[in-house]
Formats: sequence, C-alpha cells, structure tokens
Amino acid sequence: MGTWKKVVVSGSNISQLNNNAGYITTAVSASTLSSPGQGQAVLVNNGVSGSIVDLGLETGDSPTFVGLTLTGNLTVQGTASFQNTQNLLVADRFVLFASGSNTTGDGGIIVQQSTQNVGELYAYNSLTNRWGFTSSFNATGNSFSTVAAYVGAAETSLGAPSADPKYGGASAGYGTIYVDQSTGDIYIYA
Repeated sequence: MGTWKKVVVSGSNISQLNNNAGYITTAVSASTLSSPGQGQAVLVNNGVSGSIVDLGLETGDSPTFVGLTLTGNLTVQGTASFQNTQNLLVADRFVLFASGSNTTGDGGIIVQQSTQNVGELYAYNSLTNRWGFTSSFNATGNSFSTVAAYVGAAETSLGAPSADPKYGGASAGYGTIYVDQSTGDIYIYA
C-alpha cells in the first residue's frame, strides 16, 4: 500500500517531479502571446515561435457582432445601413443633410409606403427656395422638381410688408402669411 508524501516544487525540482511522479509531462516557461498586426496573434511556446493566426478582425475582414458598444468615435467611409431598427434615437439637436455637397441642391426626408424606396417626401426645393411635400417620391432620386404642396410660412415685422416673401420670393412665395405686429393686420401673398 502507498502513502501520501509531501512534494515541494521549486526551480530545479520541476524536472525531478516530471521524471519521478509522472504528474507533469512538459514544463512551460518563457511563453508569450503577441499581436504583430491588427487582428493577428502569435504564441511563442518555450521559445519556439508559432505562425501568425488570423483572428478574423483584420482591416479587410467583415466581422459580425451580436452587440457592440463603442466608447470612442465611429467614422464610416462608405454606406451606413441601419436595418431592422424600429426607432432611431439621435441625441444631436441639429442634423446636417447633404453634408458632402459643395453646390446647392434639394434634400429631405422620405417616409416609405407600400413600395420599396418610394414614399411621401418632405423636402427643401432649391429651385423655388421653399420647403414642400410630394407623393410617390423615389428615394434613389437626387432632385425634387414636382412640388405637390408648399409648407406654409409666416413672417412678422412692424409695419406692412414691403418686400417679397423670404422663402419662395416673387415667383414661388404664394401662400406666405405676413403679420404686421404694430396693427395686427394679416396679409397673404398671392
């Protein structure tokens, strides 16, 4: 019958323990794990270097995550697509559309209806210098030429109006309301 024996393991005793007790088959020392590049890992085991392992997170990879929280900034140099989002919450008080353009142009918000990429448009028309609405607008378009109805605008000042409306001007400012604050008189541009 065997008996329990106390074994103290230190420095030079490791190889003796390995040979006599049979509990340790390989002593591991001087092992390191390093990352030579983004999304790569190399294990140096007992001084013997392994090969580079691709972790699927290199710059050319397209990883998929169940959830992701970023604590820094996110720069998208391509198309951002938000799919299956019921509500998009934006903390910014102002949103800049057409930020990449260097010329005047149209822009707006489309609410899709029954056909993919087609819906009701609320937009700024640069040709008439007014906001307006139209139906059945195709989101792949880049201009808003057919205005079904303009957004009403109200201007106020002291005294009767002396100039064309600010939005729409002389040719497209029809329907603008002007209020003379000194008398309460109301004018409609027609």
